[in-house]
Amino acid sequence: MMHEKAVIAVAFSKDSELLASGSQDGQIKVWRVATGQCVRRYEKAHSGGVTCIVWSKDSSQLLTGAAVANLCCCDMQKDDETSSCGFEVFFSTTSL
Repeated sequence: MMHEKAVIAVAFSKDSELLASGSQDGQIKVWRVATGQCVRRYEKAHSGGVTCIVWSKDSSQLLTGAAVANLCCCDMQKDDETSSCGFEVFFSTTSL
């Protein structure tokens, strides 16, 4: 269940029970720290490398960012182990 590509972003949940990791291939995985078990997989969260991960205050959602200039919000309350992100926001970084 490990990442196939290098992990470039990690974040602990507020209670430190979960660890989210994001890799160069756009995957996000959520791990239970005490057991090392992968409890959630977002296989195609981003088309590029995940560069940042932030948990919501109640650890019910993840906000992730990628090198391809998009944000993704993942809902941790869903029952299925492999999920897709709830929504994506794309933005341009070009200057005027």
